[in-house]
Parts: sequence; C-alpha cells; structure tokens
Amino acid sequence: MTEIIKKKFPEEGRPGFISQQLIEFSYNIKKGDVVIIPSASSEYISIGEVTKTPIFIEENKKVGEECPFLKRKAVKWLKKDISLDRLDSALLVLKYSQKTITKISDKLSPYIDREITPIYIKKDNAHLSLSVQKNDNNGAYAFFQTWSELLELTEEFGKENDLEIKKESFDLKINVQSPGTIEFITYSVIGLVALSVVIVALIGADFESKTRPIRFSIKSDGLIKKVTDFLDSKQDRLFKKQLIEKVKDMEINPDELAKILENVNKKS
Repeated sequence: MTEIIKKKFPEEGRPGFISQQLIEFSYNIKKGDVVIIPSASSEYISIGEVTKTPIFIEENKKVGEECPFLKRKAVKWLKKDISLDRLDSALLVLKYSQKTITKISDKLSPYIDREITPIYIKKDNAHLSLSVQKNDNNGAYAFFQTWSELLELTEEFGKENDLEIKKESFDLKINVQSPGTIEFITYSVIGLVALSVVIVALIGADFESKTRPIRFSIKSDGLIKKVTDFLDSKQDRLFKKQLIEKVKDMEINPDELAKILENVNKKS
C-alpha cells in the first residue's frame, strides 16, 4: 500500500501514514463497530454503527451533497448533531484528534454508550444514566438519601409483585460536576426498568421537556402498568409528595427515557 501511495502521489511526504489510514478505513473498521464523526467546525458529533464491513462506492450522490468522497462505509446513525459542549469532559479528547481515523480507547466506551441511550444492557449488566441538571441546592446527605429512597421504593414494588429486586444489587457512579450524570448499574434488568418507571412517573406525565410535553398512555398489564398502579396505591402521601419534589428539584429530563419505556410498554 505504501509503495502504491509513493507512485501515485510522489509529492506526499508521509506515504506510510496515508497507507495506514486507508487500511484502517478499508479493513479495520468492521460491522458492529461504533463510529463517531465531527461536524465541519468540530462543534458537534454524530454517533453511528457500521452495518457492513466492505466499503461501497456511492454511485447516486444526492443533489447538493457536499461530501466529495465516493468510497464509503455503510453506517446506521444512532445520534446526530450532539453538541460537544454538553458531552462528558472525558470525551473532549475527541475534539483534538489530529488523525483522519483515530481508534477510541475502550476506557471511553461507557461515556459513548450513555450518549447513545440512557438505558442499555452490556456484558450481563443493565445500565441507567440520568442527566442531573441541578444538585447544588442539596447537600451530599440529602442527595444520596433521595436516591436511597428511590431504590427502597423500587425494592418494595418488587416484593409486592414477587420480583427479585434488591437495592443492594445496584452500583452507582456519579459525575461530581454540576450538572452531571448519575449512572446505575445492576444485573437485574427488571429492577432497572422498574426504577426507570418510578423516576419518570414521579417527575410526572405532564413534564414539560425542551421538545414537547410527555404524555403517557398505559394500556397493557405489563411492568409499567404495575409500577404506576403501585405508586398510585401508596398510602404515605406525604412521603410520596416530598420524594416527588426532591426528584423534580434535580431537573432530570426524562424525555428520551420516557420514549424507551413507552416502547417497552408496547412490547410487554
């Protein structure tokens, strides 16, 4: 490959580097890989999944398409135009890569995974990531007490419905920045889904997101219906009211999570 570059582009000062980049693109980017591309100004990124390993030649370019390159990889775009300003600081290294193609460190994969979706399963564990927009008005004790109460409520739901949900099974990761990300990790998929429903339900079905009001239409007898019925039946109204206020005070945007739960409900 290097010799070919030397013959075709004799003025190129780094033929070995160019050939290595071509090999990366042609052969080392494979089906199932997650890829990230920056915008022209590097202010935004888009995340996608490679759907085919071989390259293909684009023979039907769209009118007005700026990209001049015809040899491409088939990619399913999962998230587009994510502002770099709102990414976790660990991912800012992506902005300063000088190579055409850079292999991302495995250490960054958890940050990328939660940018794709707030709830997912990986390596036998279920993950739930929530963006907490405000926690400065609460001390550390109050903050952790709120999440402890949410886990206890989820465990109580499990007991009432003969489901194995234990609060001790949840691990917790917190980004200390404010606003920041709080991540729950557990082997209990049903426990994580139940916790997700509890959080979204407490925030409220008429929560005003930045894009649209969220409206729930729970018609099945699946897990989501059971969780909402459980919350409605809680006798300790004062406890529930106080918990709702504390959860809302964190300004968690449940928009995307609510959409996923709606899909879970349709399939349950």
